[in-house]
Amino acid sequence: MSKNTPNTFLRNIFSNPDNTHAKGFTLVETLVAVGIFTVVMMTAIGSLVVTNQNHKVARNIKILIDNVNFSMEDMARNIRVGSDILCVPGYFPYFAGELPEVISDSAISEYTPNDCATLSVSGGVIYFESAEGDPDNKNDQYGYAIFYQNDTLDARLYKTTDSGATWISMTPPNVRIDFEKSGFLVQGAREGDIDLSQPYVTIRIKGDVLYKSESTAFDVQTGAALRYLDL
Repeated sequence: MSKNTPNTFLRNIFSNPDNTHAKGFTLVETLVAVGIFTVVMMTAIGSLVVTNQNHKVARNIKILIDNVNFSMEDMARNIRVGSDILCVPGYFPYFAGELPEVISDSAISEYTPNDCATLSVSGGVIYFESAEGDPDNKNDQYGYAIFYQNDTLDARLYKTTDSGATWISMTPPNVRIDFEKSGFLVQGAREGDIDLSQPYVTIRIKGDVLYKSESTAFDVQTGAALRYLDL
């Protein structure tokens, strides 16, 4: 009996076209299979790209909102250890076009602690003596302000450490603050008031974050009571 060696097996396949083992994919079947595979892969890659883009958008929006939260923490922390809160009612437009990173202004000339106790007279600017400040020097007051662009009404949050001579932006341009719904409420800060409560500041910042074509609204609020005894 002859052995069926590998060479004999291959020779039988190619010499017998009717052998079922010799059948394979036709050119049409191959093209169809390759086409289906290509469509599936393109769909998967497209979904991956879209998911990656959405992740980048969400990440950048989160970074911007974290910037707002950090600004809130900075304000609350400095106010808690400060003293002599002065609240200025109303909001201040910036007439020179787009809001810059730094605004040079004139420092406040008079300093008397004052309240902005109701929503109808909420403040757009507050000043206070910082924990490191000199009570006899009225040119080292800390302050926070909401300036808005006169044409577009877009607003940004600013900070000063020299009584308002220089304001530095705390929020980037693509964080748009709604100044009409944001501000500072100050209670118990007026000099000469007879009360049994510490000065208390409520801070609300409302607006939206813009990143490419995405807009995400935010509304954050916090409060801070002065630790400095002022009864």
